[in-house]
Amino acid sequence: MANKTITIVTGLSPNLGAGHFQRMLNFLWYLKENSNIHAFLKLMGDTEYIPEELRRFSIPEIHPDSDLIIRDMRDSEQDEIDKLKRTGKVLVIDDLGEGRYRADYTIDLLPNLVHYQKNTNSFKDMFLFGYNFSKAVKSFSGMNIKKNIDLIIYPGFKIHEEYLKKLLSIFPENISILILSDNRDSSIKGRYPDFYSEKTSAELLLSGKIVITHFGITLYESYICGCRPMAINPTVYHSELTEMVIDTMNISNLGLYDDFDEERVLNSVENILQTCSFPEINPDLVSSKIDEGLNNFYRFIIDL
Repeated sequence: MANKTITIVTGLSPNLGAGHFQRMLNFLWYLKENSNIHAFLKLMGDTEYIPEELRRFSIPEIHPDSDLIIRDMRDSEQDEIDKLKRTGKVLVIDDLGEGRYRADYTIDLLPNLVHYQKNTNSFKDMFLFGYNFSKAVKSFSGMNIKKNIDLIIYPGFKIHEEYLKKLLSIFPENISILILSDNRDSSIKGRYPDFYSEKTSAELLLSGKIVITHFGITLYESYICGCRPMAINPTVYHSELTEMVIDTMNISNLGLYDDFDEERVLNSVENILQTCSFPEINPDLVSSKIDEGLNNFYRFIIDL
């Protein structure tokens, strides 16, 4: 597919989140830096969130000469895919909608309870991290970062206050805790230096030992940054998704927001802090893993 044209279609909204948009931005950047493919981005959402260095590749409509259209924005309808196919071949990513069966190609990069077990592409082979996260990790090239935050808690975009209060209440003061918040309105408990409030989430994860989050991109980011991931999920569905990758990332799946064993969570955290070593992490090694996923996904699409 060298010298071909690709249009990436993705979205950004409170309901859809930012993960699809971020990973497609990263792949757009990769194509511009590493291939002769003419790549463009059609964003279903506010284009002001596109980084300045990539805005010139943003287009309002599907490029008419597209050889391949990559759609990454969850479930599709049949007529939507049929319309895209009038322009070029269509690849859908992590799509469980009816349109999935109309697309020319399908791939599941994240686990799902319907199709993922039939897919031979595992997390280690082909996973796309977000552009902002990847760029931040690369900014620490040539450095080693100490892991000096005992526990990072990411409570999600919409914070469940009762869950978070209950979770915080079980840990003693000698465990340093950071609440990683999307709006940077962090609450701090224990030994926690104030200067960290200005750090990016990537640097914080590189500095963390244990991360408690739900199934989602932060789980993957924490793992690749050398943290020990733990999951407490909002729903049974999220918990079942966690179980599908539990061995891949050595995850402790510790229950649900409204039903987790406080003693088990505390014992799990204390046991890891007491028995596991957390050496300094080299961001260049993290970047190489990020690039591996991009390289593998590129090799997949050029063969289509």
